[in-house]
Order: sequence, then structure tokens, then C-alpha cells
Amino acid sequence: MAQTPPTTVRLPRLFITNSAHQACYQRAIPNTTSPTIQPRMPSREATHAGSWYSDHEPTLSSQLEKWLAQVPDELPGIGRLPIAGARVIIAPHAGYAYSGPCAAWAYKALDLSKAKSIFLLGPSHHHHLSQASPSRN
Repeated sequence: MAQTPPTTVRLPRLFITNSAHQACYQRAIPNTTSPTIQPRMPSREATHAGSWYSDHEPTLSSQLEKWLAQVPDELPGIGRLPIAGARVIIAPHAGYAYSGPCAAWAYKALDLSKAKSIFLLGPSHHHHLSQASPSRN
């Protein structure tokens, strides 16, 4: 069966504030035009760089690229990645040395072809919360 060549998809404008995360996006979502780093809101210093993940951008980019490359482009019983219509994932967020390879599987499954906004939800590591609490930053 002949495969049709991949098409280039123009994604909506995304706001990525970290160059390493931009590199991850570009590798995870092939055949898309890459977004540029465009802060949309005030950002804060990456408080866990150098502990939970590398603070050396080339090292971090290399790790992300390696983990994403280890995820096959097609999965038996599922088909090609990204999964058409996959809009939500649950991915680990522990130190990248522990969670990076697993998280790559989740992120590579995302179908961002119709995404207009991206929301990241996670727990607080500093305070007990009984409900959702948006960041002030």
C-alpha cells in the first residue's frame, strides 16, 4: 500500500514561552509550521531547571528529542500518531529523568490540528488546595 506524503498543517498561533519547550513541540508534532516564542502573559523563572530537568538548553532539547523519537509513529491497534481527535492527555510531570520517556508517549499522541488554546493543569507542590486555582503569573 502506497503511503501518501504527509501534508503540512498550519496550527493556530500558540504561545510558547520556553525555547526548550518550543523544540519539544516542533519534534512532537511533525509536518506543522512551528510557532515562535511569544510570551502572552508574565512568565516566571523556571524554578526547577537544574533539578527536575536540565538547565542546559542543548541537553534538555537532546533529551526531549530522544524520548519523542523512541515513540513509534504507528502503534498496533491504534494506528498512526498523533491520534486523530486526541485533545486531552494525562501525562506524568515528575523529574524528566523519571517521567520524560512516558510523557513523550502522551504528548506524541496529541492531535493539535484544530487547537486554539492549550491548558496545562497540575497539582500544587506547596499548598493544599480543595479546588482548581489558576496561577497568578
